[in-house]
Amino acid sequence: MTDSIHSRQHIRSRLPVSIKIMHPVLGEFMVTTEDISDGGAFFISEQLQQFKLNDVIAVQLLFNAEKEAPEVDMCVVRVEDRGVGAVYL
Repeated sequence: MTDSIHSRQHIRSRLPVSIKIMHPVLGEFMVTTEDISDGGAFFISEQLQQFKLNDVIAVQLLFNAEKEAPEVDMCVVRVEDRGVGAVYL
């Protein structure tokens, strides 16, 4: 069987979550995840097309207005018209 889910190191879960991405040069972006895994995530936003492979970004969940979530560093590994994929560092 050549199904891509069986060839992945980490199984992806479809989970739309509000995220803030901070790029050291391009600034901040409010986006939504398409899917998340133990290895990384795919972020949906056409604004992210300007990101480059290997860009290091900081990512923060936006789910609690009372307390900020910690920032997590990630590396961009895929750039598409509809968004970017990144892995945790």
